[in-house]
Amino acid sequence: MQTFLGSWLIALGAQISIPFHPVPLTLQTFTIALISLLVPFQVAVGSVVFYITYAALGMPVLEGGASGIGKLLGPTAGYIVGFLLMSAIINLLTKYYPTNSSLKRCLFILAGGSVLFISGMVHLSYIFGWNIAIKTGLLPFILSEVVKYTLAAQLSLFIQSKNNL
Repeated sequence: MQTFLGSWLIALGAQISIPFHPVPLTLQTFTIALISLLVPFQVAVGSVVFYITYAALGMPVLEGGASGIGKLLGPTAGYIVGFLLMSAIINLLTKYYPTNSSLKRCLFILAGGSVLFISGMVHLSYIFGWNIAIKTGLLPFILSEVVKYTLAAQLSLFIQSKNNL
């Protein structure tokens, strides 16, 4: 049940977006980070796998209600692969280095997010070249990602404190 709910939280995050081209700014990284900080590995990564599966099956869960294999293999394909890597990295760091420090949790998210953006930019570079990949696939997102990572770290601590009462 948690995996199902996590996947739909990611889908909801995809619908809250600012349409940049070729990569939109969404709340997916926020939701993936939050899920990955709070639940077991299988649930965190499984939520991302379910989300990708929904899109592949034609459910309108991608940004702007998009779906389908063609959309999954487009300019954002590297980021979609990166979602899996991001989730796994954040979750494993949280598991092996448990902490109640917001800063450390932000660093865990930053580690996962860095791999996400590397994956995304590598794919974009094959399509548009490195210059465009960096200009459109990284630079516009730096500030918003820092804000999302900070909020996810703080919210995860809040949720855990409420669950431990």
